[in-house]
Amino acid sequence: MAKGPAPAPITPLVLHRSPPRYGNLFRKLELDLMAVGMLAALAIIWVGFDTLTGGEFLTPRNLWNLSVQSSSVAVMATGMVLVIVTRNIDLSVGSILGFTE
Repeated sequence: MAKGPAPAPITPLVLHRSPPRYGNLFRKLELDLMAVGMLAALAIIWVGFDTLTGGEFLTPRNLWNLSVQSSSVAVMATGMVLVIVTRNIDLSVGSILGFTE
């Protein structure tokens, strides 16, 4: 008895929703949506402080002072990232930073 060709497998019908337009733009530009959102929030905060202080916030002198004051916290945070990644914990870092400043 001769057999004919095997029937083609039945594939289910999958309905694809079209992705949002901006999602494709972020994917093409290889931008992280969360990082863009955080930068937008930071810009809104800066503009808000600048308008509340009458234009005194976004001056070069004030931005320099902010960067100098936050540099010790940035150095401490970098060291703590290494401690946390190795699954250790050190609670004395905050007290040492407060004592030495």
